[in-house]
Amino acid sequence: MAEQKKFVESITPRDQDFTQWYTDVCIKADLTGYTEYYLTEKFKKETGYTITNYAKFVKVERAKMLLETTNDSMQEIADALAFSSRNYFTKVFTEVAGMSPTEYRKKRTGGGN
Repeated sequence: MAEQKKFVESITPRDQDFTQWYTDVCIKADLTGYTEYYLTEKFKKETGYTITNYAKFVKVERAKMLLETTNDSMQEIADALAFSSRNYFTKVFTEVAGMSPTEYRKKRTGGGN
């Protein structure tokens, strides 16, 4: 079990662009002799998330922190987290958090952008 956790930790995103992170996951798959399919299935089995859903979850958690601690606009946060657009950021955030980023900011800080 410890070996499994070590494996997941080795492919968990840190502070980097998610496109780069996913590319790194694919490279690790090649280097370890796993197919990309096997690696993504192993990740899902060990974490309960698909890689895509995990990336969304992590990005939304980072967005929450930015919404609470900065006055950055929604566009600036979307750009900082490598979302393709502000609209897509809002869609993903709402899907994961159950409320829009603007609603979240107002609820958590009493303000908004």
